Amino acid sequence: MLPGSSNSIDAMNDLERQLHEYFMKVKSLIKVGNLVGAIDLLRANYNAVKKQIDTGVKGIEQAAMLDVIALGYMAVGDLEYVEYLLEMSSPYLVTPLLGMAKVYTSIRRASKAVEVYNRAITIIETSRGAESEDVVMPLLGLGNLLIKEGKAADAQHSFDRILRIYTNLYGESDGRVGVAMCSLAHALCAEGDVDEAIRLYKNGIKVVNDSKFLALDDELVEKMRIDLAELLHRRRRATAVRGVLADN
Repeated sequence: MLPGSSNSIDAMNDLERQLHEYFMKVKSLIKVGNLVGAIDLLRANYNAVKKQIDTGVKGIEQAAMLDVIALGYMAVGDLEYVEYLLEMSSPYLVTPLLGMAKVYTSIRRASKAVEVYNRAITIIETSRGAESEDVVMPLLGLGNLLIKEGKAADAQHSFDRILRIYTNLYGESDGRVGVAMCSLAHALCAEGDVDEAIRLYKNGIKVVNDSKFLALDDELVEKMRIDLAELLHRRRRATAVRGVLADN
């Protein structure tokens, strides 16, 4: 069956509807205070999905259900069981893992978020290869988190790897490469390497514009320009200060 066929589309719509109804049922139980009922429902569905996966049934339905089950446990507030759930090494757990990393980030448990991001990266590397484009998403989340935590040097490794992956896959003139350059520039700026950050921002913005990967008025392009302008202003100000000090 072709992915674009009407039967396939109907099946996907039906799956989406079933998952939505299931999650709403879990939320309804939580809303009325029946946490035990919600957990029982989540556990029953988890056991059913795990049995399917153990017998070799590994498709989009199982991946989507695991994602919804993880969201359900997050809604219940049972993060410990979510951690247990995510101990499986199936590639279908990547999406729930990324969701869990965001939850840990939002509740300021950065070390746990880093751990979960790294777990997602390892699963993707094992199942799809270290140069897979799929590894970009967790690397991006990890890099942004590390910058927020004041670990710009560590963040550089994530963004540098994203840049290498996109360059190898699409070539140096691809717009994704330009965006990756600007992400790496942001990390370099946070570490204090202003000159290299400016160079990367200029090159990255040029690649994005030349490739027409994003519209000129796109919010991301505008942000990259503002970041570059601020860096240029900072460097001019620093140069002026050094000039005054030299005169004195």
